[in-house]
Amino acid sequence: YTDSFFTGFRLFTIVEYILITLFLYYIIKNLKFKLLIKILSFSFLAFSIFDYFQSKSNTFDSSPTGIACILILFYSIYYLFERIKTPETLFLYSTPNFWMVVAIILFFSGTFFVFIFSQPNYNDPSVQSAFQLINTSFSILRNLLFSIAFLIKPEKGKQSILTKF
Repeated sequence: YTDSFFTGFRLFTIVEYILITLFLYYIIKNLKFKLLIKILSFSFLAFSIFDYFQSKSNTFDSSPTGIACILILFYSIYYLFERIKTPETLFLYSTPNFWMVVAIILFFSGTFFVFIFSQPNYNDPSVQSAFQLINTSFSILRNLLFSIAFLIKPEKGKQSILTKF
C-alpha cells in the first residue's frame, strides 16, 4: 500500500469520529456530558494530529482508531443510559435515534479489536482478508440498522435529528 492509502485511513478516522460525535452531541441532552464530549473530542483530535506526525506514514492508525471507537462507544452507551433514565417515548426502539445509536454500538464494538490488532500485521494477506470480512460484515449490519432508522416515522411534535438535515 502507498503512503496516501494510509493517510486516507487516518483522515477517514478523524472525519468519521467528528460526524458521529456531532450526531451524538445533538441527541444527548445533558449539558455537562456535552462539555465532556467537547473536551474529549479536542483531546482526540490533538492526539490524532500528534500520532500522524509521529508514526510512519505507511502504517495503519490503530491507536487513533481504537481511541475513536472507545469514545464513540462511551457516548453511545451514555445516550442509551440517558434515554432509559428519562424516557421521552413509551418504546425506545420506536425512535430513529435509537436505531442509529444501536447501529453505531454494534459496528464499533464488533470492529474494535480488529482495528487494534491489525496494525502490526496489516500487510499480511490473511490478516487483510480477515479484516475486510469482519469490517464488511459489520458495515452491512450497521447500514441495515441505519435503513431501519430512516424508515421509522418520527412521532408527531417530535423532530428526529435525521429530519433536521
